[in-house]
Amino acid sequence: MRLDGRKHRICGWLTVFCLLILMGVANLIPPIQSPDEYQHLYRAYMLSNNQWLLKEPIDDQGERGGLGLLQIGGDIDPGLMAYKDMHWPLVLDPHRQLTASELDKVSQIKWQNTHEFVKMPGAGYYFPVVYGPQALGLMTGRMLSLSVDHSYWMSRAFTTLTSVLLLVLSIMTWRPPPLAWAVVLLPMTVFQMLSPTIDGLTTSLAVLTLSLFVRICAVGARKEPLALLGLLMGVFLLATTRTHLLPLLALPFLVSWRDRSWRVFCAALFLSLMTLTWVGFAIVSTSDDRIHQSANAGLALWHYITHPAEYVRMVWASLTHTETFNFYQRSFVGI
Repeated sequence: MRLDGRKHRICGWLTVFCLLILMGVANLIPPIQSPDEYQHLYRAYMLSNNQWLLKEPIDDQGERGGLGLLQIGGDIDPGLMAYKDMHWPLVLDPHRQLTASELDKVSQIKWQNTHEFVKMPGAGYYFPVVYGPQALGLMTGRMLSLSVDHSYWMSRAFTTLTSVLLLVLSIMTWRPPPLAWAVVLLPMTVFQMLSPTIDGLTTSLAVLTLSLFVRICAVGARKEPLALLGLLMGVFLLATTRTHLLPLLALPFLVSWRDRSWRVFCAALFLSLMTLTWVGFAIVSTSDDRIHQSANAGLALWHYITHPAEYVRMVWASLTHTETFNFYQRSFVGI
């Protein structure tokens, strides 16, 4: 992808400008405020400590879910757990603020360099590589002997920086349309980009992946091998972390059809196989006790596949439920 110097300079200044604004907004958002943020933070810590997958407790005495499945999780530093507990009152009460003494205690929380097992049902479905920026921030903080608080903010900074760079790269690849920017600039989207979760990252990655797809369709896969590789990697990360984006697996097949390329078709086939393998692994290996279940995820999925009418009725019931609909409508923009 060849780019002229003028576009490079514009994108560079745009990146700096966006980062300055986001740094100012980030100071208004206390830690652990994004949905399930602490579980994503724990998962990032696991990755920074070379724990790639969730596991069962070693003593086999962990809690079990509704179907008797052992609750999987990971080994977490008590300092990080204490940091989460100090900010948990802010989650329960949106009008609550930490006092000066509480802020002082937060700043003094150190890494303990020991581990305790914590179950993490809300973060077990996602391919671990997507936590790379957060993990890098936490690992850098520990290597520099920083406090947990400084390491946390470094993790947030790395996450935001990665999200912005992905968006800038999407502009340099193929400028997204105004509607895409309208979604990216929603308060909730910006809020998630400033949190050490995967929501902001995957939104930015989705924009980049679609920009790569449009560029390949306009120029051709043979002339853009790096763009094709980026498309395959982007689709894999999105489909293994956001199951509602599994239809993106069709994009490489469309490229192979347009270019009449068997190589691209084989790559798309391999990509689909790897993605579905991970999704299947996540289904059978993750137990979530936050939701009462009368059957495991695999059986439920098969039931709705073989009874599509029931699936449609379930979706319709959710959409027509006034309280649920109002919540989704408000939270989409930002509460």
